[in-house]
Amino acid sequence: MRLHRPPDEMAYDIVAGLKPPFSWLVRSAGGHWRFTDQGAQTEVEWRFHFELTSPLVYPLAFIVARGFFQAAQNRCLELTRQAFELST
Repeated sequence: MRLHRPPDEMAYDIVAGLKPPFSWLVRSAGGHWRFTDQGAQTEVEWRFHFELTSPLVYPLAFIVARGFFQAAQNRCLELTRQAFELST
């Protein structure tokens, strides 16, 4: 999924560089950002996906994604919000 339609959407794939132990669970990963004008604000939607190394790792990958990745995603969105506020 490679998509780049400024200023509305951007997507990325991570196909190399994942390190153990994460690489034992995930073959590739990616994300999709969508920006929607809300007048004085912008709504940001960020979805990500993972291609698992095996269906057998799903339970553990689900726990890791919901715990670690969701927390990391929330931190990144907050830092992005702060950066935009500083630039305006």
